[in-house]
Order: sequence, then C-alpha cells, then structure tokens
Amino acid sequence: VENAVVILSVDLEKAKAMRTVRTLCPTQSGRRLGAVIVRQCSATFTDAAADPVWLDNLYCKAALTPPELQRAVHVAHLPSKGRGILANTDLEPGELLMVSKPLAYVTCPMGSIPSAEDLITVMKKSNYNTEELRILNSLFSGVDDEDNKDDTCSGLNLDDFKLSGIIGCNSFGEEFTDFPSYLARSHAHANGIDGNRNVVSGGAEHDTASWSNPPSGEEQVGHLGIFPSFSMLNHSCLPNAVNFVVGGRMLVVAARSIQKGSEVLINYLGRASLRPLEERQAQLAEGYYFSCDCPRCRAELYYCCTDVAEASGTTNPFGTLAECLQDFLARVDTRNSVLDQLGRAAAASVTTNDDGGDARAILDGLLDSVRQDVRKWDDHVQRAQPPLAAVLDEGMGPEVPQSWLHASAFDLYSQHAVLAEATGRRQEALAAVERQVAICEVVAPSSDLHMYLSVKLALLAQQQEQAEGGNGGGRDKGLVAGVQGQWEAKCGLEGGSDRVAAEWRRCRAVLQRRYGKGLSDGTLSTLLQEAVYGLSQVVV
Repeated sequence: VENAVVILSVDLEKAKAMRTVRTLCPTQSGRRLGAVIVRQCSATFTDAAADPVWLDNLYCKAALTPPELQRAVHVAHLPSKGRGILANTDLEPGELLMVSKPLAYVTCPMGSIPSAEDLITVMKKSNYNTEELRILNSLFSGVDDEDNKDDTCSGLNLDDFKLSGIIGCNSFGEEFTDFPSYLARSHAHANGIDGNRNVVSGGAEHDTASWSNPPSGEEQVGHLGIFPSFSMLNHSCLPNAVNFVVGGRMLVVAARSIQKGSEVLINYLGRASLRPLEERQAQLAEGYYFSCDCPRCRAELYYCCTDVAEASGTTNPFGTLAECLQDFLARVDTRNSVLDQLGRAAAASVTTNDDGGDARAILDGLLDSVRQDVRKWDDHVQRAQPPLAAVLDEGMGPEVPQSWLHASAFDLYSQHAVLAEATGRRQEALAAVERQVAICEVVAPSSDLHMYLSVKLALLAQQQEQAEGGNGGGRDKGLVAGVQGQWEAKCGLEGGSDRVAAEWRRCRAVLQRRYGKGLSDGTLSTLLQEAVYGLSQVVV
C-alpha cells in the first residue's frame, strides 16, 4: 500500500523495536551520524502566532523554553496517507513552521536512548489535564482501534501494551541533541546569561537539577519523547523540511521553498536516505508498513530495471543499474574492513613500536580502487536511459534524477573523501567533499549532515589555502579561530581568498536555512563556531 500506514497487529516487543532512534556508532575519532526516524500519529494541536523576537534567544539562552507553535501550516486529511501537514502560504527556506511540545520526555547520558519503559513510567506518574489526555488517547498505537477512541478521556486508563504501541508509533529519540544549539545554550549559561534549563517530564516543567540536568547548564544527553503535533508530518526521500530538538522542544523548519497547498515532508530515515531504493523501501516497510512514492523513488525504480549500457552502446553483462550499485557498495564495505584493520594495527603500533611501513601503500591502493569505482559509477549514471516523462514531475530534466542516483551511492563518494584526506591529497579531498555537499543540497537540505559537511568543506579550503601559502594568515590560529569574527565583520574573512570566503558564506546560508532565516548575524556566528566544534564530535 503506497503512502499509507497499515498495521494489522503488533506485539509488545515489536512496539518497543519500532521506537524511533538516531543510531551512533562510537569510533576512535568521534561518532557517526545515523538515522533519524519519526512516526505518523493522530493528534491535534493549537495554532499560535510566531514571535521572531525570541528566535535568537532560543539558541543562546538555556532558560528559554518556546511555546507550542504552528505557523503557516495546517493539518489535513490526505488521500491514501491519512493526516498530513500542508502549507497555508508560500514558504521560504529557513521559515520556522512548528515548535512541538512533548507529552512525555526523558533523558539519559549521551550515547544511549532512554527505554520505552522509562517513558511509560514517566507517563504513568504524570498529571495530564483533560486536553492532554484526549491527545494521548487519540495517538495511533499500532492497531486499528479508531472505533474505540473517545475524544473525552477521564484518565490515563491505558495498559503497558497500549502505551508501548503509542511510544513505538509516535516517539522520537536520539543518542545526542543538536550540537550547535546545545553548545550555544550551554556556553550562554556558563557566561551567566541565564538560569537553569527546564526539565520537561510528562508535559510538566520543573526548575530542578538532576543527573541529566546539572546546575552548571545544559548537558549533552540522549533523549526520547512523544511530540504529538510533530508526529503529523509524513515522509519523503526528498524532504522539504528539517527537524531537531532544542530545549526539550521539537523544531520544524522549511528546508526548501514550499508552495501553498503543498505537503510539508520530513525524512524518516536520516542517513539511510542516502542508500539505494531497495534498502530505503525495506526500512520503511519494516518499520512503518508503507512504501514511499516520492519522485526520487519513482525515478530510481525505473532505473533499477534498466540494464547498464557500455560506452559502445552494448549492454553490460553485469545486469541492471541497481545490481551494479550494490556491487560498488559491497566494495565500499570491503575497503572499510581493510581500513578497520589498519586502524587496529595503528593502535597496536603504539605499544610495539611498529611504524606500519606498509600502511601508506595500502591506503594508496584503496584510494586508487575507490577512484576507479567513482569513475565507473558516474559513467553508468551518465549513460543510463532517463526515466519516462510520466515518471518525473513536469519540467524536470534528466540531470535531476541522475543526481538522485548519485545520492544513493553517497557512501562511495564519502569513502573517496576519507581516503583522499587520509593520504594527504588535499585538493582531491576538497573536490570529494564538495560533491558530498552538492548531494546533500539535493536530497538532504539543511540536515545536520549537510551542515557539518559544509563546515568541513570550508575548513579544508582554508587549510589548502594556508598550505599553499595563500593570504589566509589572519585565520591560522587553529580551525575554530578562523570563524571567531561575527558575520558583521564577514566572519573574519578579510584578506582571505575568494574560495575560502565563498565556502564560509555557504556555511552561513546552510545555518540560516536550518536554524531560521531571521537569526541575527551574532547568533549565526555563535552557531557556526559551535558547528565547527560539533564536527570534531561526529564522523561524517
């Protein structure tokens, strides 16, 4: 069933497994960005007027907790999709669309996610008012129980099975919070700008300190919550909005231009949206019981059935484009295994005094291998027969679906960037990261991955300029020092090359689209500084 949630039955363990998470894989150098997954639900919420005055304070004052907000969008019943969010007017990238208050929200130390049982415990102890009970009772729990729903609910008369289903279908969890806003709010507190943050628990707010909320300010935490209004958003592999948690509230911001009457769509899959069609559809079917019918998926489905053509025009004996892509990605996994072995060998050499003389030769060989695969895949995509006009949106040229195919091979391009950087090919690494950023612009605009790769590109351009003896001397006191100036002073870019200045301007534009187009230059500068630090904490 396309674009519909159909769940006939659900057991307790499956409900727990459906809990939505962003998975992080610890590494020696940082943490890998993983999948952000959310879930549909049935709920109502109150419209509110947007006040842009507090937008700067939201990111710079830990004590500020924004109110529930719905701006320029409304809930609508959509054919074959249930409920969704539509735009009331034409929207621009960077417009804040929603602030969603959780009905329940729990935290734990960074690196893990609170369990469903933790959330159930909080919910059972909470004193919900009548409206909160009505909303909670209306949430989808994994079974078709619409006939048994009652708009008036006298109490939380739900067993663990029903609560687990509600949590499985509607919760949002991550092993960490948004790094730039978290750091900005924490540093503001440390500088004496404001008081303790609020702890949100079961819909109530308390000015208390705990192991997850020390009096010194905000702490980076894992978290799990139910955000009813946010749960109304549907999925697309070409999302036009981005979401993240700030101060215990879920923010939704337009990531593209959205026409009046169009649906506001987010990405349920996170990093997995940069995988091939069959993997994306499998995750959606397994976790959400629906398939995606966005333009990208339709076009890629057409490509998947197309045989690869050689330069001579003959058919490639290796089969379809989809099969070739899986072969390339399998070789990515093989090279990653070699890189893991090199990493373990390098760690062992610290105690054995082994200089690892063959490591450089192995890395060079891996780089040659990934270069060949990148060239071959690009050639396959270029020669692929474009989808029929009926598959694509009106006015869409063949270069657009080709860019979607590049996105599905993102791990290949990512590995190219890693190996080029590891072997000291700065210029090649710069070009590879620039390609990653271009892919994110197409399929993951304003995502945290898009932001961090844009920052990485600017830092690489700055390093390259300094290595070549360019005129970037004003920014040679460390990577973070290069962005200390506020945007009023062009972020300290005076005297730098046009390329470096252009990359920092690109970062500014990405930050504006992610956090809000109405932010002041000072706040954008602060968030940029924190994004530079955040890049050191994740592996992109």
